[in-house]
Amino acid sequence: MKPYFFLLIISLYINNVIAQHEYKYSADLKNVQKDQVLIELKTPLVTRDTVIFSFPKAIPGSYARKDFGRFIEDFKAYSKKAKS
Repeated sequence: MKPYFFLLIISLYINNVIAQHEYKYSADLKNVQKDQVLIELKTPLVTRDTVIFSFPKAIPGSYARKDFGRFIEDFKAYSKKAKS
């Protein structure tokens, strides 16, 4: 019984450590306004004072420039305490 309990504790710990390095996106498709969708991104813990977030200009396999950043409006970033 003890080896199984130990394995359970180790697996829960590893799962917790791995989960801290995930990026989680959500899109609110129920409240579309003027063909715009609210996208939320939750990042892992950020320890730097400055972070650069960039949007793609091209898609792998496509030679045409897409420049998806031109569709971004009202971009906001918040700290864990909801400070922008």
